[in-house]
Amino acid sequence: MGTMFYGNGGGIQVDDRTLEHLRLAVATRLRRGESFMVSMPVDEPGLGSRRNLWVSPAIPLQFIAAGSRMPSLNRLWIQAMGESEDSTGTLTVMPEAEAASYLERKHLRTMNQLAPHDDAPREMRVAG
Repeated sequence: MGTMFYGNGGGIQVDDRTLEHLRLAVATRLRRGESFMVSMPVDEPGLGSRRNLWVSPAIPLQFIAAGSRMPSLNRLWIQAMGESEDSTGTLTVMPEAEAASYLERKHLRTMNQLAPHDDAPREMRVAG
């Protein structure tokens, strides 16, 4: 178990593999100068089912892995967490097994939004 230190508060325990993928997803958004919420599961009794943190380039953030070896990376998992915004812009920490299906659902939603609707006016061509 690694630890994520956020602001001046205590550390948040996160599995090393998840921590590395979260670190890369957060770093990508912070490099763009974004501020955003991070929603992550909480395994500590009495704290609710999710923890939400406001992440900003102005707030100190530190990731410390407990293991000495770098875990293998799953680029789909990093992408899924990095793109997992809902209407509030929240980055959601999700299980690795859900990453591919999340991206597939997001892609289908995007394609459906871009597809012409039956009630939309159709382009007409004039023979010339």
